[in-house]
Amino acid sequence: MGGTDTYSGKTGEYFKTKLEAESKAAAYKRDYGNGVSSKIIIYNGMKKKMYMEKESYDGKMGRWEVDPIDIPPGKWMACLHVKRNGAAMGSGGS
Repeated sequence: MGGTDTYSGKTGEYFKTKLEAESKAAAYKRDYGNGVSSKIIIYNGMKKKMYMEKESYDGKMGRWEVDPIDIPPGKWMACLHVKRNGAAMGSGGS
């Protein structure tokens, strides 16, 4: 799948443990290199699949370097959000 202004086309992955997800998020960042980015890991503790909404609140806030994916129950997901090329800012995590 090809990339767009918002999505890279590289899908995130899900894992059995938090440590695996943290390690993969760190690898995504190493592969991306310098620049503003947010390493993201999310755990689905529900009994149903968690569906990921991939849009930012205004639709203009950076882009996904590694796209988020829906998360099965009991799994961790790792992905990476980055600023848009040429922008001074655009990815903020908390």
